[in-house]
Amino acid sequence: MRNYILGPLLSVAALGMTNGAAAQNSPDRTTSTAIGASVQFGNVEQNVALLDATREGGFRTRFGVGPIQKLLQPFNDTRTRWEDQYGLSFGLQYSPILHQSSRGGTNGRTLNDAVDVFLRWDGAVETVAYKGSLDFFAYRRRDNFLSTNTTQFNSARGTLLGPSDANVEGAFTSVSQLSWESLFFDDALDITVGQLFLPALVDENDTLGNDRLSFMAEPLSNNPAHVLPEGDAGLGIGIWVTPSAQFYVGGVVTQANAKGEYPDFGAFDGDWLTVAELGWTPDIPTLGQGHYRLTYTHIDLPGTGPSRSESWSFSAEQAMGEGKTLALRAGTNDGNRNDIRRIVSGGLVFDNVYGYETDAIGIGAFWAKPNDSNRRDEYGTELFWRLQLTNSVQFTPDIQLWRHSDRNEDGIEAVVSFRLTISI
Repeated sequence: MRNYILGPLLSVAALGMTNGAAAQNSPDRTTSTAIGASVQFGNVEQNVALLDATREGGFRTRFGVGPIQKLLQPFNDTRTRWEDQYGLSFGLQYSPILHQSSRGGTNGRTLNDAVDVFLRWDGAVETVAYKGSLDFFAYRRRDNFLSTNTTQFNSARGTLLGPSDANVEGAFTSVSQLSWESLFFDDALDITVGQLFLPALVDENDTLGNDRLSFMAEPLSNNPAHVLPEGDAGLGIGIWVTPSAQFYVGGVVTQANAKGEYPDFGAFDGDWLTVAELGWTPDIPTLGQGHYRLTYTHIDLPGTGPSRSESWSFSAEQAMGEGKTLALRAGTNDGNRNDIRRIVSGGLVFDNVYGYETDAIGIGAFWAKPNDSNRRDEYGTELFWRLQLTNSVQFTPDIQLWRHSDRNEDGIEAVVSFRLTISI
């Protein structure tokens, strides 16, 4: 998998990084990923590296190490030993988000949470010419803490997109990634087979790809114009070739109609999702590391309607010197599947805020064109400040301004949000 990691959310000089330095393939977890990181949601290798950095510490927080780290110290010592001896890393992240709309009313508030579990057995099989690793990612999301779930909250606001990337009704649990990664020829050839979680493999964007660590709003933490199967996952194969240090090309073929909540061997029905991606990872003088991706996706559709849908996506992240990252996403599709036809979003993130290396402030904006011609364009802005309270705990206040796509809703709405992220 193309785990080029960069940005001010990772460029913590105290942890051995300069100029937003990026990780290389199969990164050294002690130097290439810092606790300040925002990583693509569901990317196992990035997330276990982030959780390792959480336990190692060495960065300034407002309340020291904190009780969670102290309570789990014997357990963490065991995990460190297992990683050193066997290459086995695992961890957990819990994150609730509260949203309050300025419009108030019966459906003016909602609360959702996510529990993410990661496991990576790095180098489970390793020889001179081959390295095989096991990746596992499961998560549980729910939004039934209050009387209003996120779907009802968005409907009452008159929007198609939500203030976080958790548009669910009730609760669900998903085993989204259960795969075997094989590396050949000094990592120049990467073949991954199994249950594949597509947002963590293609059209990635670490800065604009995780509502639990970076921007919360769905159009700033996802690409809703990208055509994907239900649950964003399916059984399949991914192949990436890296002919040079700055370029790679790859693709994925998976089931098109799998529900994605678990490996579904019954969903091999002749319909397929096919993805092709070209990536460029330059190191630009005076700026730093960048990651640019162009992605084409084709999915076969069941039923009597259109037989297929296609989308094009562009994603970019570029370090802007030390302590800043500029990120951009754009997507378009043929309108045969998604509620959103086109989207453009971007954000600028600063780290090392007031001497706290792992704090981050981000400001972003988005525009989305619905597929339904009866709706107008949705657009808005977001500002967040992520505060590192202890090694394991982050707290993020956030404000978003929205113009709704429902033509019956006038004016600009503000959504105030609060997020707690606990990493173990």
